[in-house]
Amino acid sequence: MMRTHWTTTALLGALLLGTGAPTLAAVCGDINNNTVVDSIDSVGIATVVLGGGTPIGSHCGGLGTLDCGDLVDDNVINSQDLVASLQVAVGIDTLLTPCTGFGTTIACGTNVSGTITANQVWPGGCDTFVDGTVLVGNGAVVTVSAGATVKGRKSSTNGTPSALVVLRGSKINAAGTAGSPIVMTSDQAPGARGVGDWGGLSLLGAAPTNFPGGEGAAEGLPPGSANFGGSQPNDSSGQVRFTRIEFSGVEFSTDNELNVFTMNGVGRGTTIDHVQANVGFDDCIEWFGGTVRSKYLVASACRDDLFDWQIGYTGATQFGLAYQNGSIASGGGRNGFEADNNENGFNNLPRSNPDFCNMTVVGCVQQGCGSTGSGANLRRGTAGKIANSIIMDWPDAALDLDNDETMANACTNSTTLKTTEPALRVQDSIMYNSGPGGTDYAIGSGASPCSAAQAYGLWVANTGLTPAEGVAGTNPLAGITASYPTVVDDRYFPVGGGIADNAPDCSLVEPGFFESAPYVGAFVPGGSTGGGDNWLSTAGGWISFAIN
Repeated sequence: MMRTHWTTTALLGALLLGTGAPTLAAVCGDINNNTVVDSIDSVGIATVVLGGGTPIGSHCGGLGTLDCGDLVDDNVINSQDLVASLQVAVGIDTLLTPCTGFGTTIACGTNVSGTITANQVWPGGCDTFVDGTVLVGNGAVVTVSAGATVKGRKSSTNGTPSALVVLRGSKINAAGTAGSPIVMTSDQAPGARGVGDWGGLSLLGAAPTNFPGGEGAAEGLPPGSANFGGSQPNDSSGQVRFTRIEFSGVEFSTDNELNVFTMNGVGRGTTIDHVQANVGFDDCIEWFGGTVRSKYLVASACRDDLFDWQIGYTGATQFGLAYQNGSIASGGGRNGFEADNNENGFNNLPRSNPDFCNMTVVGCVQQGCGSTGSGANLRRGTAGKIANSIIMDWPDAALDLDNDETMANACTNSTTLKTTEPALRVQDSIMYNSGPGGTDYAIGSGASPCSAAQAYGLWVANTGLTPAEGVAGTNPLAGITASYPTVVDDRYFPVGGGIADNAPDCSLVEPGFFESAPYVGAFVPGGSTGGGDNWLSTAGGWISFAIN
């Protein structure tokens, strides 16, 4: 059956804010046969669902109620059809085109290649192979079943890099569960896997970007084959839940790479939660424009940045863990956050202005790494909020603030913060053990209307930012050690009763999406003994920190 994931509150809100009923090319869902699917049709379906009676009017132009009332195509009219009818009536994008099914289930072990143009199901409990660059197009929906393993061919049959790319207008339905996560990995044997084995997962949507003209070509893919962006902030690319993507990041040429998980112009109608991007040649998770909002993300052991945004990204993320591996992230410019507006137009609009809250971003200082990067490199005119977060153990600095166009979003002069949107703030967060000597918390080239040091001082004085000075300061995460993690444990929990307690509630940063979380970091202070769940492990074993 269709999985809709709309709460009652959200659905009622959508009904109140609906954009009107669309005209359909067919009669699917049009119970009263007036050429549109509207609230009256939903009443007709509710009559059957709730009372078992006969719907209104002449029903479906004589086709019969089942033929046009079964919006989810499971040969029965039930509450799923009612929800789908309400979604269509108010203009909410449904996962499937009404009255179409999920398509054919392919056999276990299938080699998938080329372009997918019709709905298709990849089975759970076995392997499906991505052989070369696989494009999902023509409005198709690919359902990756809970418990499925998707393996990218390191050496493809046609010589193209293996990657799964969901084009604009198409969708992925990757709904893993707590007990049966989805794993997208290399086809190489454990112990022989590595960065760049394949190209990972890329979603392309029609949400706004700040490319001139509103759309552009996806990085790492052939020009003209994968454009993204548009004017639809609520666009849906489907859902990715309880999914691990790993051993990815193909480099086509200098600065032209696929990441582990890439979201290009993805809209807020897309569901993203409980996703890990592990071991990649380039970035772990990157947003190129779009409005998508996410929860429970893990970025681990990538060669370049862990979380990266640019091209006018205005979405949000709550609860995220980023963990750098010093043996993989060699060289400079490897950051926890790397944040741009647009490298070719620092003041392009819409300006990047996302919200990140309850993040834990750990560098490789305790692993003995050299100069790899900063906890957050905020540059090229970006705005945005990093709130209730822990940034620690970064070799260069906790924060690196570059370019005057960026500073203009942080302050109006050397003594006054900018408070009108779009604004740049780091607030109610803890910096620890970063920079040479463990005490450099703000560096950068930004000089006007305030310098990086001045902006940092304003944030400390006015937004609750806590500088835990050096290794002698108060460590918010005493469990972090010199070893890169190999198992899921409670090392990421702040000490209960310490400096991570009693922060402003993160739900105030992004009302209506962020959950109540009045603490600093991605996990409740005190660990399991303090009543907090470790969402890395209680989610059913979907996390792996394996690096080969």
